[in-house]
Amino acid sequence: MLPLPLSQIMQPTLLELGRLPARADLTAYPNRAALDQDQSPWRQSLDGTWRFQLVSRPQDAPADWPTAEAQDAPWREINVPGVWTRQNTGDYPHYANWRMPFDCPKPPAVPDDNPTGLYRTDFTVPSAWDGRRTTLHIGGFESLVMVWCNGQFIGLGKDSRLPSEFDLSPALAVGTNQLAIMVVRWCDATWIEDQDHWNHGGLHRSVYLEARAQVHISDLIVETDYDVDTKTGQARIRVDVDGPSFGYRARVRLEDAGGVVIHRGPEKTIDQFDTDQSIAAQWTQSFAFHGNRAEFEIDVPKAEPWSAEVPTRYRLFADLLDPKGELLETIPVWIGFRRVETAGRRLRVNGTPIVLIGVNRHDHHPETGKTCTAEDIREDLI
Repeated sequence: MLPLPLSQIMQPTLLELGRLPARADLTAYPNRAALDQDQSPWRQSLDGTWRFQLVSRPQDAPADWPTAEAQDAPWREINVPGVWTRQNTGDYPHYANWRMPFDCPKPPAVPDDNPTGLYRTDFTVPSAWDGRRTTLHIGGFESLVMVWCNGQFIGLGKDSRLPSEFDLSPALAVGTNQLAIMVVRWCDATWIEDQDHWNHGGLHRSVYLEARAQVHISDLIVETDYDVDTKTGQARIRVDVDGPSFGYRARVRLEDAGGVVIHRGPEKTIDQFDTDQSIAAQWTQSFAFHGNRAEFEIDVPKAEPWSAEVPTRYRLFADLLDPKGELLETIPVWIGFRRVETAGRRLRVNGTPIVLIGVNRHDHHPETGKTCTAEDIREDLI
């Protein structure tokens, strides 16, 4: 049960089907109280125990596997996030450095023997999510993912080191819903992603659901700088909004690490066009429309710069308000002010020459493979 012939799926010209545009991994909260408790009512983790079976290649998946009711053999339990190559499935990790981990003459060819994991789980959409868009976030997989919801094909994605997100809303039903994910170990993208590391298979990062309003902040882009001479921190902020946002407004607020407000900017309307330009410029702008957004610039006098030795951070909040001025959602991100440049044949951070001392690393754990907790990564870096 494949959405396309396998020969078409394994082509470099096909990177995704039905996948949402890439964006930063953001968490929206309805108000500051929910944010302070770090409990968003619009996110539901799917991490835990899933039903799983491993087949030798994608074509060997049973035709009814996304909807079949049987829960006995060959189905078994598996941990998500987790690679199946470290969970006693009979398929094993493969280390490769100077050659591909399979015998194929040239890209985009992949081996016919191509371990394929079939994942199944059930979930319930909360009643409070009614009217919102329910999206699926898959944090990482190796190396091709395909998604079904209630038996309906939703989409596929490659770029296995990056998240893939899909809108499940058209396939959702009242009550219990069934999610089915196929992960194929090798695909054409493996030729690009292969490095000096261990190859695995599976859903190696967290999976969760998110309920997005019909009008919501779709992305938040922040570029920072630091003027060494004036000690001024600068932030350029772009708030992208998805949905029919006429009359909606955005605002930003900056706090230091202790919660003291450093900057509270004015509200800005989410306009499709910049009406401050000339009539001619507004007319030509319609041919280069990049989406609904609001842009802000913040200057912070006497800012504390960020460096590896003194990693001073500030917290930026982006709010979305409806036409009545009611807060719909707030999104926090941590930022730092710094300037990285080359000058006088030296690499400088905030005007100070530095020497880089580091190592090349992958997400890797001796027991869990590519699946690493935040504590694992912190220990690795320390």
